[in-house]
Amino acid sequence: MHSLELVRLASVIAAAAESLALRATPIPADALTGYWLANRERFALWEHGLQRFREIEEHGRVLAMRDWWSTHLAMLEEILVSEILTRVMAAVGAMLDARVPNHHAEPLTQSVYRQHLEARGQVLRLLLFGRGGSVDDTVRLNRLRNTAERWVDALIAPLAGPHPETLRYAIDAAQALRLGTDGSAIDLGANPATLLPQRFQWPLIEVSLGLLIQPHAALPHANRQIGEVVLACLGEQLFDSFGILQSATRLRIRAGLSPESRPLVNCPDSHPLFRAQRPPQLRANLLRWTS
Repeated sequence: MHSLELVRLASVIAAAAESLALRATPIPADALTGYWLANRERFALWEHGLQRFREIEEHGRVLAMRDWWSTHLAMLEEILVSEILTRVMAAVGAMLDARVPNHHAEPLTQSVYRQHLEARGQVLRLLLFGRGGSVDDTVRLNRLRNTAERWVDALIAPLAGPHPETLRYAIDAAQALRLGTDGSAIDLGANPATLLPQRFQWPLIEVSLGLLIQPHAALPHANRQIGEVVLACLGEQLFDSFGILQSATRLRIRAGLSPESRPLVNCPDSHPLFRAQRPPQLRANLLRWTS
């Protein structure tokens, strides 16, 4: 599984955030634990590869450093691209813990987020001080980092206004809040005059990142494990019989949390629209003259 597919899952998770909060049951604990364990295994593989470069660098083996870059370039790309899913999951975990009673998703999603930041920091160190990499690879990785960061803000933006706790996991909190409140466009940086609408589709993400990343995956098995547990966090309740993700509005209606359907609670006037002032009832002898 390629890391671009994890970005696709990040866009699905961001779109389903409100639906997750409306679901009758919280995210299963085993799914959250599996998400943490799968990421921990991948972090160990990343650390093994990065540690190998540090050992080579300490001994000053220039040819070995060049060979390391050629064999581990896909891994560096994967660290930068898959950070999108890590930050979105952490933001959704914070949103759910703030809205859903007795829900404890953020400690696990935040732990994954902090470990990913450590891996990201080592990649940034390689871009600044690392030896052995070509200028072209360094420039492309930096463009990939910049593009991935902008997509993080774009995915978190719709949640930023109603759920300010999600801003902790944005790259630029001010930009994410602005995108979420005024509906302005997002500049991906490739061309200052090229603006993509905030209501993007998956092909836009795939094109902007796919042009900067290699087609083969560094750790396809580890990525697939993470993808499986992320889908387990969504659960089957959010999808209809055709496998299409249901909107938050539809789930709210089915749960009786909107005026389109009667609330499930005992009091029929629980919804604010039901508490609105009603016109006075007309008497029977006047009804036929006013109808």
